[in-house]
Amino acid sequence: MTIPAPIQILHLVAGLNAGGGEKMVFQLSSKLDQGRFNSHVLSLDSGSNLLFPQFIKSGIKVESLDVHKNIFSIFTAISRLHSYLKKNKLCIIHAHLYHAMVLAGLTKFISPSLKIIWTSHSSHQTSFIRKFVVFLMRPMRKHDILFMEDMKTWYTKKRYSIIPNGVELQKIKHDLKKYDTFTFISVGRLEPVKNHQLLVEIFHKLSHINCNLLIVGSGPEYSSLKAAIDKFNLGIRIQLLGYREDATELIAKSHCLMLPSLREGLPLVMLESALCKVPIIASSQSLGNTLIGKDEGYIVDLTDFDKAMLEVINNYENAQIKADKFYSKVKQHYSLESCIQSHERLYAKIARE
Repeated sequence: MTIPAPIQILHLVAGLNAGGGEKMVFQLSSKLDQGRFNSHVLSLDSGSNLLFPQFIKSGIKVESLDVHKNIFSIFTAISRLHSYLKKNKLCIIHAHLYHAMVLAGLTKFISPSLKIIWTSHSSHQTSFIRKFVVFLMRPMRKHDILFMEDMKTWYTKKRYSIIPNGVELQKIKHDLKKYDTFTFISVGRLEPVKNHQLLVEIFHKLSHINCNLLIVGSGPEYSSLKAAIDKFNLGIRIQLLGYREDATELIAKSHCLMLPSLREGLPLVMLESALCKVPIIASSQSLGNTLIGKDEGYIVDLTDFDKAMLEVINNYENAQIKADKFYSKVKQHYSLESCIQSHERLYAKIARE
């Protein structure tokens, strides 16, 4: 009996910095059944590739298209992508994030047999122009992946699957000793959409409260955050830790996770925090209604973040009860194994068509 050749999958991603979407690309490309699937990874941006070493160490084929923000670079990127597809005999692209989807869609004009799957990794697009571009490119895409049903909108393809992100249940520690001082933590790319500046302003406002803040991540907002911290003399209470491979351990040692983002998809850091049994404060503007309920965390308007922080500090026993409920939910519904299997079924189905 002839063993079928592995299905070739190209994961096309905007960059390989340490964001949730990028981490999910690593999980997918490294955890797929190696006997049935062969993963390739291409990054559009050569300047934001913190995760490159992890891919290389895991034996995953990874390269950069070195795309710059000009029209000539886009044409060059299309040509390079087309050549890569042809050289490696690839016909399925799983595009992650907006820019990767656009590049894949444009490449389909010269590679008509290309099958494009898209995961946006965000609850919504930032502007009407982006939404309209996504709508216009629906015919270019074979299938869309959403994290939850309430992410479906007018620019989503009618053909879509609900596949939530997942976490490795057995790898998360939730019994580490907490920091002596009550510690909040925020983990994510340092960029405007993550809204870390709000946390600095709140800590200045709550200067009379004995608590600290760890900000884990790297990105373009580092300098402005550092300037704000220095301006308010908060250097002792707020630490900018940069990119950390032990972020999950830092979460487990902290008392509360904060996500003041302006938008999100299904944040891996929330799932990781849930498995650490760490209470969560997140902005209602950025999350869908089905991920975390009011009895599982503190889902509040951005203007009420300071009130939620005080509530967690003053009634931490209740906060832990909420965290325990969310822990049970994530353990039951958001395993990485289930996420990988759902992607494998979808890839196999698309490959047969």
